[in-house]
Amino acid sequence: MEASVGRMVPVMTDQMRRGNIARVCVEEYCELPVDKDGFKGSIPDIKHMIPFSPFSFYIQRKLFIQNMGHALVAYLGKLKGYIFIWQAIGDPHIRLTVMKAMQNSAVSLSREHKVPLDTILAYIDDLVYRFGNKLLEDTINRVGHDVKRKLSASDRLTGAARLCMNHGIFPSNICLGIAAAMHFDRNIQKERPERILEEICLMQQGDPLKEKILEFYQQIENRVNINRMMEEAWDFNQAKAVC
Repeated sequence: MEASVGRMVPVMTDQMRRGNIARVCVEEYCELPVDKDGFKGSIPDIKHMIPFSPFSFYIQRKLFIQNMGHALVAYLGKLKGYIFIWQAIGDPHIRLTVMKAMQNSAVSLSREHKVPLDTILAYIDDLVYRFGNKLLEDTINRVGHDVKRKLSASDRLTGAARLCMNHGIFPSNICLGIAAAMHFDRNIQKERPERILEEICLMQQGDPLKEKILEFYQQIENRVNINRMMEEAWDFNQAKAVC
């Protein structure tokens, strides 16, 4: 049975495990979407379980909204020197940039799967609240690590950006997040950005996503004010939407 688990878990300290080394602490969120088509016979009535078909919607919702948004918080937060996810999402510029990115994905997913947009937007509001949970003590470095995998063509960032493009939405806020990801640690900074975009993100010459990401990448290199860059991403996204 395939399920989409979106519940976040804090880093387990020795104090949390005291008395039971197998103990796992979790946040309050308890929704559990499962593949409706995986059942044989009647579906059991289990509290908080949500059977759904086609289940690809929930898989993409988790990847292209929760995972993508979480990664954006980490990569933009790193540029501004934050340590924890709750600190970064508390930054008004980062919070709005992440929300706009997730909203772009929400519209695209709504069109792709014919799911009411308002239900996806409510999910985003809940996520932003959950990202701010100090008790999780989730760090920027933990959420942002393994950058190359997270930049791969079908993963949370590039995959979400491509989905948006497929539905006529230019994801400038995600593009900024990808540019920030390429500045996340020393290992990724050693790579040529063009090579990463071509070989990992599978973006070809002339791809408007690639061009916008490289533009943001160069601005970061030139130490352009990050708040100004986020405002530019908002405005560019709005201008593209009007066009």
